[in-house]
Amino acid sequence: MDFDIEKTRSNPNYLRNRMIHASTFKGAFTEAFKNSEQAQIILTGALSFIGMLRDFKGALTHLESLEGLCDYPQDEASLCYFKGLAYDFLGDKEKMEENYDRYLELNEASEPIYIYLPYIRQAKLLHKSCNLFRSQEYFYKMLEYYERRNRQNERSLSLYNLYFDFANTLMFTHDYIGGLEFVKKAHQVWDGKQDEGNKMIEMMLLALTGDEEASKDMLESIDKSNQVYPVAATMLDKLLKKAEPHYFAIEPDESRLDEFWSWFSKNERKLYKMAYSDNFEKLQRELSNKARQIVDYMERELAFTIEIDNGNITIFAITDYVTSLDYTYERLFERKPKELVRWDFYVQDELNTCD
Repeated sequence: MDFDIEKTRSNPNYLRNRMIHASTFKGAFTEAFKNSEQAQIILTGALSFIGMLRDFKGALTHLESLEGLCDYPQDEASLCYFKGLAYDFLGDKEKMEENYDRYLELNEASEPIYIYLPYIRQAKLLHKSCNLFRSQEYFYKMLEYYERRNRQNERSLSLYNLYFDFANTLMFTHDYIGGLEFVKKAHQVWDGKQDEGNKMIEMMLLALTGDEEASKDMLESIDKSNQVYPVAATMLDKLLKKAEPHYFAIEPDESRLDEFWSWFSKNERKLYKMAYSDNFEKLQRELSNKARQIVDYMERELAFTIEIDNGNITIFAITDYVTSLDYTYERLFERKPKELVRWDFYVQDELNTCD
């Protein structure tokens, strides 16, 4: 790429962009290509494609032009990190992992701010979409990175957030003891200002492990003017009453279980044709609408997957780790009428668990 280094170096926009990138990406940016001002300019431009223009393919074009300018392992490490970030935004998980893993292997500089640590953005997005198996895999990768460098106990706000985020995913998948262990680790590495959302996570874990008084004390430590407080207060009330369906089983109405199978048997031929005509989205909506009449606490469409084999249809009902949904599906499927010989029903925690 042709440009005037002297002119670019004195451009106030260039200097501002370098300050922004240094604040966000820290050593991954500032320690890269120290021997080449040309490479620094190209890298700065590439990150502007990511951050301001949202042109991730354009960013990759710039980044790939840096591959022959790596003089030191940190140059390669940083280049892999930023390529991984671009592939992350592009949704290319294979190339993202290839580059992030190489960065974690080579990096000796300080890390980016927490949300831009390798894998963290994806781990949080996957948690939000209930892909907890893969989300936890990514959190584990970051834990292993710190452990390989014997940094798992250093004073670090990033580690504090990592431990709490991991505690949250474990709580969501009902490993409450494991979640509390990570909360304890978080407090060991950071004793500064505590995040109000993290206080709510700790409050919930204390309630779910039976420490009612400590959970109430934790609620009272949350700033009452913060938007987290009313949400936390409502949640704690539901947890202590064992009325939160994600964490406790709610008894379904027996008559509605029978109504489901009465409806299914009556419409079995139509449902079977939907499955075989590749009209599964319509079949899923039909199943979801009817099942939600049983679990009316679910405020979203329910998810199902399908397998067809030699004329037989297997439906997998996805719970997204909702305890009450799991319990209700088990109760429902054990009542399947004997005449529905072409159908099987199973319960599954999440979509693409082994993907």
